[in-house]
Amino acid sequence: MRKSDLSRRGGAVNHRERRALALALTLALTIGAMVQTFSMTAQAVDLEKGCSLKIRPGSEEFTQDLTGGDGNHVVFDLYQIADAVEESGYDAYRFAVREDFAGLTLPEETDDQTWNVLAQEAARIALLEKGVEPVVRGLQPGEEAHLDSGELLSAGLYLIIARDAEAEDYVITVPAEETEGAAEDADPESAREQIFTVAHSEEYLYTFRPELVALPSKEAEDGVVSSANSGEWLYEMGISLKPSRELRLGSLEIVKTLLAHESLGGHGEREKATFVFSIEAMLDGERVYSDVAALTFSDAGSQSLLIEGIPVGAEVTVTEVYSGSSYELTAEGVRSAVIAADQVVSVSFENEYTWEDRSGSGIQNHFEYEEESGWSWTRQ
Repeated sequence: MRKSDLSRRGGAVNHRERRALALALTLALTIGAMVQTFSMTAQAVDLEKGCSLKIRPGSEEFTQDLTGGDGNHVVFDLYQIADAVEESGYDAYRFAVREDFAGLTLPEETDDQTWNVLAQEAARIALLEKGVEPVVRGLQPGEEAHLDSGELLSAGLYLIIARDAEAEDYVITVPAEETEGAAEDADPESAREQIFTVAHSEEYLYTFRPELVALPSKEAEDGVVSSANSGEWLYEMGISLKPSRELRLGSLEIVKTLLAHESLGGHGEREKATFVFSIEAMLDGERVYSDVAALTFSDAGSQSLLIEGIPVGAEVTVTEVYSGSSYELTAEGVRSAVIAADQVVSVSFENEYTWEDRSGSGIQNHFEYEEESGWSWTRQ
């Protein structure tokens, strides 16, 4: 501004000019602050920095059941299927498949379905085809993952396999069409049989899918985790898996001993003696099993009947509700037992002949209830 102009305006900047100058100064300070903040928080990815990972086996309820008072039931194995390689000129990285997983094709898309297919193929190589050794074996829930050398994990793509802490046979395969969300037009890779792993608590069977995790990563945006997301790179990560679970099932054996058998039928025929039992099982105050079963004898001796599909931990009550026409129990006709895992629980009954001249027979019907069709029965 020329001196003559200032003099003509009283030697001072007018109100409009002062407001414009203040606005320009404010913008300059704001932009400067933004640049400074960005430079302090949005650091470029450092692929030489060690990464840490902690894994939970599921929700709080599932985790408590799998790691609660009676001991830990689940551990995790980590397989590094690819190394992270810097993308020149970009704040990002790409993956280079490791030799153990040679032949594995990394997809360009990052949607859930694509990553599920990749996890399945990696699990097939690691668990069924090549028997690849994990870089971390037996990681405990909530424990920070370290290599055998004690170092943190290197940047890359990892396969997570959850498994039973004790059982060696923890891998199961299921036909693709029987898995949830199977699509008729799925590509050939996803149509192959699906691999799952299992772990057991005292009462439940947990089923896990193979999962992938990239290290380092960024916070999810709209439910999607991607290196293209805004924000800082995360070198310390914690993830929760999403297994399904169902009650474990056990077996009950009913052993019946007939001390003597008498033929009361005509024409020299040996009359059969039928004994009927009711089986009721309760778990946490709920009836979880109810049925009847029968054993038929043509002579004295012992027979047994195996009842399967009763939830583990259920208290089962077996009552002999029919003892034939000419036989009676030698002791009270009610037995109780608690269904256990990995063993057959047994209850026994014994009958003797009453020497009463009566005859009888029995027919066993089995009833089942389906939500869609209602009750149905079959004669056994």
